[in-house]
Amino acid sequence: MKSEAVIRLLADKWEALPELERIIAKNPLLKNWMLSHINTTLDTDDLFNVEKLAISQCPSSGKSLCNEIAASAHKAATSN
Repeated sequence: MKSEAVIRLLADKWEALPELERIIAKNPLLKNWMLSHINTTLDTDDLFNVEKLAISQCPSSGKSLCNEIAASAHKAATSN
């Protein structure tokens, strides 16, 4: 269920990524937790959608986070 919540937030609320960046800056462990929930239990279409968003709609301040999200989503999608 946690993985589904993570992918839903990323896929459906991508515009809130700057807020996620601010939260992660205050709690750096959250990033690893979030990335660990981008996994093979999720729908491949959602994973590819999040990868696409991370590549094409990343705010300039979030390049590092977007790269990690895209890599995690790609790895999970291609492992299914």
